[in-house]
Parts: sequence; structure tokens; C-alpha cells
Amino acid sequence: MGLSRGFHRLNPAQRLGTRKYVRIDVPTSGRHAHQPGQVATHFRAPNLAGSIWFSPWALAGSIARTATLGSAPYGMLAHWGLAALVETRWLIADRCRFELTDRIHCLADAERTAFAGRVGAAITDIVLNAHGYVWRANASEVNGAYGRRPDFVYAGGAALGHGVVFAEAHGSFAARIAESTIEARGDRKYVKQVAPTIGTRAFGEQVIHGYSIAFGSRPGSAGSFLHIAETDSPPPAATSQNPARSRTVPTSLV
Repeated sequence: MGLSRGFHRLNPAQRLGTRKYVRIDVPTSGRHAHQPGQVATHFRAPNLAGSIWFSPWALAGSIARTATLGSAPYGMLAHWGLAALVETRWLIADRCRFELTDRIHCLADAERTAFAGRVGAAITDIVLNAHGYVWRANASEVNGAYGRRPDFVYAGGAALGHGVVFAEAHGSFAARIAESTIEARGDRKYVKQVAPTIGTRAFGEQVIHGYSIAFGSRPGSAGSFLHIAETDSPPPAATSQNPARSRTVPTSLV
């Protein structure tokens, strides 16, 4: 499924805008890994990139996709994408580094919280796409109850032939946001909402890996914080049938 699902017919003039840069919080060890760990023997999670680049229309397309269910018709997706593009142009500065405009203070608290959640969901979608995964569904469309369920389901990429991947998203735009608070929120949501689903089934396939991605930015300050917590996934032992190999991660979305 295309990156912008129902949003690719925008004319070039509507796609203009500065591409955004966001640094990913990647530890020295290469990943913020959580137990229980690997459930698919030969699955290897992609190495985390150190940053992502994305255009305003890629962000808007991801906002539209993550806000709708699979039953949404093309016209609805296109409308939601255009609305998100207008919204982000008012509230996100046209600069390389992610930065909110002063207009964010014009929103009521509830709407600012909702906007942060929409952007957090879109950033999660962009990160997963950049690491090779393909959008599958909103997790609310999965049959069966898992209690506190993550937000989204992905397939393809490294998961192809092994199962599906769950992702939990979080976004926050507040004056007291810091790297430590974003890291703590991402880890906490992984433990509460992602970990219990590892090894369960969705769309007839095993849930083999999970991510909790927390994104935040302080109004009035340039830059942002992005933390990724994920299932522990050591590389499989090298064999003649399954040689260990490094993975190159694409990080630029237009």
C-alpha cells in the first residue's frame, strides 16, 4: 500500500514545503530492547536509523492514514490528508528542524493534546515505513481482545514471511517535555500495551515484534525528541541457509 493511501493525487504546488529532520534516540547498544524477546526464530528486526527526514505531505498523509480505518473510502482519505496538510502548515514551522509555530498557543488544551497525538501517530507511521514495514491496519480492526492493545499493525519488510508487528504511538507538545520524559513514556507504554501482545495473533499471523514510539516537542523551541522502545530481537545465528547480514535502513520519505 502506498505511503499516502488516498493522498498521492495532490498537485506539485500542494506538496511544497521544507522537509523535516528528526533525530532518533538510539543508545550505544543499538536499541532500547524489552523482554520477553524474540518469538520468531529467524526474524531479525532492522537496525534503528539515527534520524528520519520527511516532507510535509508525507506527514499529512500519515496523519490521514493513522486516523482512519480500512473501510474509509478514497475520497475521505484524500480530504483528511488535505485537511492535515493545512493544519500542519499552520502549526509546524517551515524549517528543516521540527518546530511548532506560535499558533500552537491558539489551540485549546484538548485540541493541542489531540493534535500532538495525531502527529505522534504519523511520526510512528513514518518511522516504521522508513525501517521497511508496510501499513496493515489500525489495531482496533483486529478481532479478539488483548486488553490494553497497541495502536497499529504493520507487515512486510523484515517481518515478511514471519508474522506481523504491533506499534504503539505517543505524541506530546508541552513546555516541560524533555528527552528523559519522552523516553520514560515510550518505555512505559511498551510494557503496558505492547509486551502483552507479543506471541498473540492478528489477521491470522503471529505478532512477532512490537514498537512503542514516543515523540515530543516543546512549543517555542526548535527540535524534538523521538524515542523507540522495542522487543528484544538478537540477530539469528548464521547458517548456510540463514547467513547473518547487516541491514541498510532507508530514512528519507518524500
